[in-house]
Amino acid sequence: MKKSIILIILIVHIMLAIALFYVGKQYEFVASPTNSWLANLILALVLFCIVIFLKSSNISKLPNLLLILYPVAILLIAAIAFYKLPNYTYAEAREMIERTTGETTRYNKGDFPKGQEGMYYIYTDTSVYIVNAETGDYVKRLYE
Repeated sequence: MKKSIILIILIVHIMLAIALFYVGKQYEFVASPTNSWLANLILALVLFCIVIFLKSSNISKLPNLLLILYPVAILLIAAIAFYKLPNYTYAEAREMIERTTGETTRYNKGDFPKGQEGMYYIYTDTSVYIVNAETGDYVKRLYE
């Protein structure tokens, strides 16, 4: 019984890590909480493999406090990650630049860095716009 409960919790942890990846992808991984998706996934998969291969008698020796603290930790990870997301996604920032400046943005996957902590780089043919992911403010920089 305890083994199946822990396996369900681990499956939820794996799903959370995958969700963090897809959410982080929308924000081009400029939100630092979404950068922990890989560590969460590896941890969950390792724990999943350990629990699967452990004997049920060994799992029954685990403290019941683990069944409370582990789900609470997963909920905290999810709450912090989704609470700290910026107000604008990369696609919303691109649309805002196109709408306000009238320039067409370029989106060549892998050609240029898309951003850094809290900032997006939006490329046009003549310039680069640096957009604050939280406030939506932007600055125009010309190519050199």
